[in-house]
Amino acid sequence: MPLAILGCRQSKMLRCLLKRIPDSNALVRHITTFIYRPPFCFAQRHPFVTIAAGVIAAFLCLSGMTRYKTEDDPLKLWLPLGTDFTRHSEFLADVFDEEERWMSVVIIAEEGNVMSAENLV
Repeated sequence: MPLAILGCRQSKMLRCLLKRIPDSNALVRHITTFIYRPPFCFAQRHPFVTIAAGVIAAFLCLSGMTRYKTEDDPLKLWLPLGTDFTRHSEFLADVFDEEERWMSVVIIAEEGNVMSAENLV
């Protein structure tokens, strides 16, 4: 049905239809009749104002996302601040470079090739 046909007059017809709903759906029936009562027909009479108010409310809720910051440091996420472990981990991160940690192994063979099976075992 077009929006021009819908109105608060239709609430009487809706109430008559809702009376036929079984009592198991009493809560749904009461909520629906409450919504379609004449004082609450503002959305039916002014649909563009209602849509604009919904969009404005959504943007107001989204404005809090401007300060949103994700935390990816596991020390800050899972451990309390000020513990010995966090202080030691921060010290290690400041002193040593986190990106590159080289480890080297020197293998010396007494005789022959280092990569032979006898020398590696």
